[in-house]
Amino acid sequence: MTTASAPGKLVLCGEYAVLEGHAAVVAAVDVRARAAIAAAPSAPLVAAVCAAARSRGLVVPAAIAVDTAAFSAGGRKLGLGSSAAAAVAAAGLIVHGARGALDAGTRELTWQIARDAHRAFQGGGSGIDVAAACYGGLLRFSTAEQPTAAPPLPGALELLVVDTLSSTSTQGFVDRVLALPDRDRRLAPLAHAALAFMDACAADDADALLAAVEQACSGMGELGAAAGVDVVSAAHARIATLASAHGGAAKPSGAGGGDVAVAFVPRERRAALASTLAQAGLPVLPLHVDERGVMIED
Repeated sequence: MTTASAPGKLVLCGEYAVLEGHAAVVAAVDVRARAAIAAAPSAPLVAAVCAAARSRGLVVPAAIAVDTAAFSAGGRKLGLGSSAAAAVAAAGLIVHGARGALDAGTRELTWQIARDAHRAFQGGGSGIDVAAACYGGLLRFSTAEQPTAAPPLPGALELLVVDTLSSTSTQGFVDRVLALPDRDRRLAPLAHAALAFMDACAADDADALLAAVEQACSGMGELGAAAGVDVVSAAHARIATLASAHGGAAKPSGAGGGDVAVAFVPRERRAALASTLAQAGLPVLPLHVDERGVMIED
């Protein structure tokens, strides 16, 4: 049976600001949603993908099932973009069946179908998680341009993904932020941090990247305080403090409030930070950047 799969995501810098058209950095990570033809009716999200594909003249299977179990731990979602990965996997399966290939030539069509369907299903969103699931690797993303490859992280640093052991409702936080009358001013530090993050990657400058992460974490905390939501939760603040003590920096990934944090630390301090986090009850998840986007698994 032919199966299409798509990876999860981690927003590394630029959360919230991306909703107002600013650039952000997102990474695909190696948990995957898998889609296959099924006998049972498609779930509502997958039905939206099928509708978006039909609107482009593609022949669509009668039903598609998508498995996103890898995006949860202990029955709790980790905030790694399971719905976006599901949409991309389903779109990839349809495009492969209709066009006979899922490659660079059809990836753009897959992106368009999944983006439109996911946006319609959720009632909005920037599409950054859909882009990560479709293209893989590290991406520069904004709503005003096509996703493009971002420079790699500085070679001296390691990326750790830390579980806060709590989940949050992304849409509730986003709605509160978008309701701020002065949100442009509140989002400016996050937009600046994302640009500094990308510049640091391009220059292979570890110190500049850590400074950008600290700026982003501070900006997210101030944004949350203004919106009346706990973007930088107690767990996120603890992770940032421990990362700093080991010569690194950390911030929430995504809406904050829970889910996961991203920590950047000098390579030689990775093991020590991971041990310290584990002792604090904040486990490091075995996740890595996945250079592969949506693909067929025969």
